[in-house]
Amino acid sequence: MNDNGDAEDPVIYIVIGRVWDHEEGTTETATPVHVLLKGADDDDAVRKTLEALTAKGFVEAELDQIGVMDGEPDDPTYEAAYEDALTGNVAVITFAELQAIAERDSPEFDSLEYDSTAESGNEPRR
Repeated sequence: MNDNGDAEDPVIYIVIGRVWDHEEGTTETATPVHVLLKGADDDDAVRKTLEALTAKGFVEAELDQIGVMDGEPDDPTYEAAYEDALTGNVAVITFAELQAIAERDSPEFDSLEYDSTAESGNEPRR
């Protein structure tokens, strides 16, 4: 709580990285991911991110950046994930064809998959 009695906005982290569904993956076989979630601190957010990625079947992950969301996102790609994160789920957004799109210099993603996993360890839901 702050001094005027209003509840503080929850802290929603965004973790950016790459994942592989097989061991010894290369840069070319990586799937870029953005993960949105609530966490007590950076370490907690990283731990929950790795647990959620493992639950989704990824065997390797490289986490490149972590930050805090500054309010609700304007980008529709993140709106549902942000709402899920507010409810306590770990929301994973995968960009399956980012490499091909970058090569074509297209600003749009052809393949976007969004999923969330409850912190309780339940199966991912769609």
